[in-house]
Amino acid sequence: MPILACWRLAAVGSIPSRKFAEATLVVLLIYAFLLLMYASQCALYRAQFPQWNRYDFPAMLIVPASFCVMACYSLHMAQCMRATVVAKILAVLIGVAGTTAAIVKYRADPLPAAVQANIDVTNAFFRELQRAIEGAKQSPEQPIILEAYGANAYEGVYSLRTYLQTFGVKNSLSVRVHSSGNSGSPLDSRLESALLSMERDGAPGLVPLERISDSKGCISIGIEGAPDSRCLGFEVKAEIGS
Repeated sequence: MPILACWRLAAVGSIPSRKFAEATLVVLLIYAFLLLMYASQCALYRAQFPQWNRYDFPAMLIVPASFCVMACYSLHMAQCMRATVVAKILAVLIGVAGTTAAIVKYRADPLPAAVQANIDVTNAFFRELQRAIEGAKQSPEQPIILEAYGANAYEGVYSLRTYLQTFGVKNSLSVRVHSSGNSGSPLDSRLESALLSMERDGAPGLVPLERISDSKGCISIGIEGAPDSRCLGFEVKAEIGS
């Protein structure tokens, strides 16, 4: 580890002790912050990482951030060495080689692939959202029905409601629940119950489904499932990275 190597060099006088202490203190403080961030996210989500979805961040940034910190630390310590130019260059090359090896190993890890998958799904989500917004603005008299397929659609309902309102969509908005028939975890049961309540009673920004009239047509957005074939249909993934 670069810190141990620099400690040995400082012990024999090849690196000024004060320079070593100052730089190492900064690195340890950065690592303390990264570990605190990781631990707090584990505690808040009550889960271990990686999950291979967007909830891995920022916790999983601890790995690439560590590479960057160690690379900067190694280069800084090389500059502080009481040595010839050749020895400093050699130290830099060793540090770069070690960092490169670590990055190559990191690139082989599933996390970068999961990041790219999240990017792709996010882009697909927003492309479909933009299409739905254009359709809604062309037919403001038609109600929008969010087809919620099970508990996984809970987050999607709130996200779509917020996005549609933010982008100036004036259509009335309702939820229609398609129960999965599988209660799953207690959390899933509570989320599906909340969705059923939105369908029946409405919520801020949502009209009870029974008050919706589709006599002038309708717009259906399927969340984790197919839209209503009788309406102008769109389909999105509720959980990016799922």
